[in-house]
Amino acid sequence: MEFYGWNLNLREELELNIKVDKIEIYRVAVATTPKRTILVDFCPMDVVHTVKKGSVIFPHILEKLKKGEKVSMEESNSIYPKIKKENVRLFLGGRKLNIWTMGERYHSLQNYGILSLRRGYIVEAGIPEQLKSGNYDLKIELSAEFEGIKEYGEAIYFDVHIS
Repeated sequence: MEFYGWNLNLREELELNIKVDKIEIYRVAVATTPKRTILVDFCPMDVVHTVKKGSVIFPHILEKLKKGEKVSMEESNSIYPKIKKENVRLFLGGRKLNIWTMGERYHSLQNYGILSLRRGYIVEAGIPEQLKSGNYDLKIELSAEFEGIKEYGEAIYFDVHIS
């Protein structure tokens, strides 16, 4: 079992309730705009889905990598879950945000030795007027269904500054 934390501003009153989720959310980056919107960039990985798909496609990908061949986006992305906008929930300071847009974006896996791109997402949401200037924790929740199995994951990005 592993536990990772990013952008942690540890405080005395901070309580971490750790649970095992099947969807991991990583490579989280957050930005706010002067127009009171928040942009959240992340990559999901579903453990069960990835292992199941990976056991079929990884041997093929490994052979290509050994030969120095490029792995197609279809091959690399088939092992990662595809998330829909309705399966994403954002909470800033405990308030649910209204998600306006969600788009796919891709990042290079070259630093992992794979000549391919990996799917991620960027979500734009409005910041409620009730949230005054200050720092708030952002909670990201994902749900999805793969081959009849419902899965869930969440991540917290601490201390998002709102102007």
